[in-house]
Amino acid sequence: MNEYLKRNMAGNTNSKEIKMFKRYLRQGLQLLTPRQRQIVKMYYQDNKNGVQIAKELGISQQSVSKALNAAIRNLNRNITIALHFLK
Repeated sequence: MNEYLKRNMAGNTNSKEIKMFKRYLRQGLQLLTPRQRQIVKMYYQDNKNGVQIAKELGISQQSVSKALNAAIRNLNRNITIALHFLK
């Protein structure tokens, strides 16, 4: 997936492919649990690390890691579907 993005989407922010990719990403985010969405936001948008997230949410760092990994797997699955239709 990453190679496809680097090869075909880098620097091409107005393309139909980017719009479709973003749509699938938004849909994928909506399929996550509320906790997974919260952790993804804190990690990627707020640039917090696992220790900071765990402390703020009052959960273990392991719980943060598990939730983040599950969210990434779910997003990858949804994005893979999108990329299949972009070929």
